[in-house]
Amino acid sequence: MKIALGIFVYFPFGGLQRDMMKIAGELASRGAEVTVFTGEWRDDARPENIRVVELDVDGGTSHARAVDFARKFRKAAADADVRVAFNRFGGCEFYFAADDCFAAALERRRGAFLLKMLPRYRVFSSLEREIFSPKSSTKILYIDPRQREEFRKTYGTQEERFFYLGPGNGPEFDVPSPALRKERRAALGIPEDEFAALFIAAQWQLKGGDRILAACAALPPEIRARLRLDFVGSAPDTARRAAEKLGIADRCHFRGPRRHVETFLQSADVLLHPARKEATGTVIAEALGCGLPVICSGICGFSSLVRDSGAGIVLPEPFDEKIFTQAIRDWFSRREEFASLARRAAADLPLRGRASSAADLILAR
Repeated sequence: MKIALGIFVYFPFGGLQRDMMKIAGELASRGAEVTVFTGEWRDDARPENIRVVELDVDGGTSHARAVDFARKFRKAAADADVRVAFNRFGGCEFYFAADDCFAAALERRRGAFLLKMLPRYRVFSSLEREIFSPKSSTKILYIDPRQREEFRKTYGTQEERFFYLGPGNGPEFDVPSPALRKERRAALGIPEDEFAALFIAAQWQLKGGDRILAACAALPPEIRARLRLDFVGSAPDTARRAAEKLGIADRCHFRGPRRHVETFLQSADVLLHPARKEATGTVIAEALGCGLPVICSGICGFSSLVRDSGAGIVLPEPFDEKIFTQAIRDWFSRREEFASLARRAAADLPLRGRASSAADLILAR
């Protein structure tokens, strides 16, 4: 079976991109002929047993490039038995719904009436409508129950077109043995008498990296002296300057993009994910799989995993910096309790199987 996967941009550190590659790998392992079509491949490595095709996408704006990519993808993948879109565009048998409903989010924004007249919003709304219109036959692979309800309310999409996937941790996201944890902390230079707060994200501002700096600077000196911040991902130069201005540069460690994030998750003491926008928050499920407590925004889809297991703290919306700082203080004073609950969550929660479930549906289309 020939299967074509379409994604606007591929880089190895994004949650959507990692999901796409896991699904591609699962399909290939079952004998499918898999081709990934992308407008840009930002990785020196190429996967084995998976063909990668970079399309020559035109357009001076993101929405113009999205339209051009959709058109060229459909033409290039015309001979595929199954087409799977990983970004908003129609004409495919499946859509992997990593993002929240664009139209609903637009309605919640101030000045929505005026924004709707801008080309960017008209185009992305139209691309989304192609997928979710009752006239479409595209099957939707969704990863957060909130998404299904919002899409159905907005577009009247038929219930039978939605298929839930859930979290998709790989086997590497597991609770480390005490010896492995000690070894990995030593390799990362984390002293035994310090507690590591971890942030992993490809988008610094969107996922709340700046919020972490501000909250940490507001902590009491006795906590700040024992807390180190490890930032994994692309942090802008402004982040380092902000850390210096806030007087916490010595507590911050900017690690840059990393492939094997499980090394950090198995070494840290808490994951901080105060995102401004997050459909699910794959890293939350990965952290819990490693037995790591989480402090996250309530807007994250997987915040329900934290809330239901008690393995951390879910921040209320709208976001409040003082509440976030207090949450870090609460975690610090109860860290052993939260660590125990996180290890229990790793054993009890269904955190694996997304790629396998997706492959089952795609191959059985």
